[in-house]
Amino acid sequence: MCVPKLMRLILSENNSISWLNNSPPCCTPRGGGLPTFAYVRVVPFGFHERKLGHLEGQASNLGNLGLIAQDRGNLDEAEKLLRESLEINRKLGRLEGQASQLGNLGLIAKARGNLDEAEKLLRESLEIFRKLGRLEGQANQLGNLGSIAKQHGDMTEARRLWTQSRDLYARIGMPHMVKKVQGWLDGLPPE
Repeated sequence: MCVPKLMRLILSENNSISWLNNSPPCCTPRGGGLPTFAYVRVVPFGFHERKLGHLEGQASNLGNLGLIAQDRGNLDEAEKLLRESLEINRKLGRLEGQASQLGNLGLIAKARGNLDEAEKLLRESLEIFRKLGRLEGQANQLGNLGSIAKQHGDMTEARRLWTQSRDLYARIGMPHMVKKVQGWLDGLPPE
């Protein structure tokens, strides 16, 4: 097994990796495609961050694991991890981390069909991104809120939110997102 595959396997089991003597692995194939040597020691997730009191690292790792759980369809686990990340970010006063996790939690609420909760979380995220001047975060949440408006049957609001989202993506030079949001706009019934 190649070391990058081993790394993915280990990470997918909610563990973190540390290298023996802090050296990265060498993955030089020989004969059967096995690495020449690779020193990997698996430690429980967050071991180093918790041991050292590195809360920012914990918040980041918990958020990433929450996204993995969400991708796998495990919304309960994703919500638990994202809420833990959110609380650490609040404790640290990290507004950007709070905005990101609120947005992620909003998408989980949306996936569960709880549109009112999703809208509340996404609006809270949007306000923080506005306060920070983070245009990409604003564009993301405006797009998400437009989807909720559409699900509520409010095509006028969906159009307004998606237009703002598209324009922000254009402003920051993200043509692939401009195209994506324009596709959503084009799919709306005429006014």
